[in-house]
Amino acid sequence: MTACLATPRPRPDAPATPGVHLRRAIALMRTGAAALEARRSAEAVRALGAAVDHLVWLRLALGPERAPDGQGPLAAACVRAARRLTDAALLGDAALAREAERAVAPLLRQDARAGTAR
Repeated sequence: MTACLATPRPRPDAPATPGVHLRRAIALMRTGAAALEARRSAEAVRALGAAVDHLVWLRLALGPERAPDGQGPLAAACVRAARRLTDAALLGDAALAREAERAVAPLLRQDARAGTAR
């Protein structure tokens, strides 16, 4: 997982909008949790690591101009979810991955209501 080693660099094809990062992270969380449940640990670690990368990119995109109070609820949720996903990968616990998904899924709905998810 690159998120715990260094600041990830977005790939040239990486989506630029927060909603896209969030949707991709959630999809990867689901893939990783399903892989853990099926005992496919290598696939799970790849998916959960990629989900963490998307959450880190999203967190880094929330600079002072987007979250003037410092963290903001989205940034804080990204950090909590990334920690849970790392624990899920290390412990092989699909329930932790599902917990992380539940923590950020409402943010996607809020983003869509605000009209910023693209």
